[in-house]
Amino acid sequence: MDFVTSWKAVSIVLTGAFGVLGLIKEFKNKETGRITKWGGVSLAGILVSTTLGVFAQLRESSDQQKAREATAGETLRLAKNTDQTVQDLQRVLSSLEEPRVTLIFHLNCDEPMYKNFCVAVAKTSKYYPYPPDREVPDVGTWKRWPNGPKVTIAVDACLFRDSDAADCFLEGSEVEPDLWFSVHGNNSGDKEEIIEIYRDDPFEPKAPSLFVHVTDNSPRIETNSGKIASISDLSGATVVLEEAYDFGIPVLEGLTPVQIEVKNKRGESISAQIFEKTTVSNITAYRAIFPKR
Repeated sequence: MDFVTSWKAVSIVLTGAFGVLGLIKEFKNKETGRITKWGGVSLAGILVSTTLGVFAQLRESSDQQKAREATAGETLRLAKNTDQTVQDLQRVLSSLEEPRVTLIFHLNCDEPMYKNFCVAVAKTSKYYPYPPDREVPDVGTWKRWPNGPKVTIAVDACLFRDSDAADCFLEGSEVEPDLWFSVHGNNSGDKEEIIEIYRDDPFEPKAPSLFVHVTDNSPRIETNSGKIASISDLSGATVVLEEAYDFGIPVLEGLTPVQIEVKNKRGESISAQIFEKTTVSNITAYRAIFPKR
């Protein structure tokens, strides 16, 4: 039995004892009406024991409140630890091992550098044996692409866990991306770096609306801080697409990104679709945010 409980029991006993004392002894002088000596002792004892009992009750309530707060704090700590454990497990299970990045661009056929290519696609449209919306340009058509017929499209994908860091990067501050992919595609038949052309309407060959799919099955990682190591880490992350001048051809002037998809070895993926046009060091760039999960 703890001190507070013991003292509460003692105070109850003392209060009762002093009450009994007041009953068996003369409490007041019958002639003068004044409290007798024993009456004073009884009254003082009752007041003191009652006061101490109240203090003991207050102390017990305070201890109980502290115990409840401690229990709540421990429960919250355990919940946070459990949540962190679940997140760590999700990171392990959705690791970005052997990442694959696919970029989809809308090709602006009004852009002078791509106009001839669009016209050539409309004239040489071939469907069979491919899906009806996919184009397979021949060598003559690829010659109409800037610096064709051998075409390589290269874009840097810079990813940030913190949106403020992305803002600083766009403003020109020396901020390193948490993860930086160099994404390449080409039309040489390489299975690792692929360019495919799709049309929005397969039955309108005269005025095609074209989309360029760039898939890099082994993108080069330029920077990796360790903060983005899984698909789950990309939830709510910011991606900035900027020019990669490996081949001296600006990509983002006539190609507008409409989607980026990052997929891991297990086939898990996450995509961002809504891009905002911006600049990096006065050069055209695009920014998007992966949806939160």
